Amino acid sequence: MLIYDPIHGYIEVEGLFKSIINTQEFQRLKNVKQLGNAYLVFPTTNHTRFEHSLGAYYLASQFADQLQLNKEQTKKLKTAALLHDIGHGPFSHTIEGVYGNTTHEDISIKKIKSDPIKGILESEGIHPNSIEKLILGKGKLGPIIAGDIDVDRMDYLLRDSYYSGVAHGVIDSETIIRSAEFKGKDLVFSAKYKQALEGLLVGRSLMRSTIYFNETVLVADRMLQKAVSSLVNEENISVEQLTEMDDIDLISRLRSTNVPTAKYLNEKLYKRNLFKKAVEVPLGELSHKTQKLNANELEQALSEKLDLETKKIVVDLPYINNKSSEINIKIYQDEEIINLDSESVITKSTTQSSSYPNTLRIYCDKNLDKLQQHASQIQTML
Repeated sequence: MLIYDPIHGYIEVEGLFKSIINTQEFQRLKNVKQLGNAYLVFPTTNHTRFEHSLGAYYLASQFADQLQLNKEQTKKLKTAALLHDIGHGPFSHTIEGVYGNTTHEDISIKKIKSDPIKGILESEGIHPNSIEKLILGKGKLGPIIAGDIDVDRMDYLLRDSYYSGVAHGVIDSETIIRSAEFKGKDLVFSAKYKQALEGLLVGRSLMRSTIYFNETVLVADRMLQKAVSSLVNEENISVEQLTEMDDIDLISRLRSTNVPTAKYLNEKLYKRNLFKKAVEVPLGELSHKTQKLNANELEQALSEKLDLETKKIVVDLPYINNKSSEINIKIYQDEEIINLDSESVITKSTTQSSSYPNTLRIYCDKNLDKLQQHASQIQTML
């Protein structure tokens, strides 16, 4: 079977991979937007996790050829690339926070270890645990699926750039793959082509600030998160039930629900009647008490103090990641293997700057008459 893709051209899919694609679990991805609410700002970003997964599969095939992997390694690598996002729920990352501590990787692994995917893999002599390992970036081949230079990142930058019209994500994937080889158990890239690697890191940083963390997209995301959270809590929807839905299922549920917050916010999103920013405060200026609150707790506190319905306030509180920001990309030059992070000034600048605003933002229904009054009240409360 040949599938034509606007990013990579013809993609050939046969046997095991065709069987996976034809499952209901994989077909669901056709109705899961890759970039969630980004279409509200970039109207042509209606591409899906289905085509992204195919793109990752194609790039995994290219890596397998370049690295001269054996048949078994190639089959597992391509399978992991194809299945790496099968656990994404509706609107992709947008509502992932509603799951609590469960990630889309957790859901992907659970689906891979369940029928029909499990049965298909085992019929081909593949143990689901070997695919789990690759999806988590473990083992010699793991970084190709989940690393700093991986097929996921390479495809989504190219694809998101193409569909959004924002050129920052146009990276040189062919040169990156052609420069790859194994030195022992390490995946390394030739220093001769380090500009292509730097281009990917710079492109990702620019795409984050331009699209992924665009302020209008973020407020729409927060409104949808709040709508879905209220729906899930009031109608007792489990994580499993939620992640079996696609975008159409979720929107249908939001439109038909009698849960006030979910219904109200969904109608706002449908009409693109987004909330307006009332106040923005650097995280370092927040009181010790406020710093201890999560977004939902802060919304509740503000609602009570301002005598506003909770559904008319959303808080965007950035997630603080305390993990090391070091880039783990190995390059080789004159038989010496070094980390790109220690060699490249450009790479250092992309790791030291955060694309997500380091501020607390509070948004209110823009139809409220006394928004500025609320803004001044909010400022004193924080």
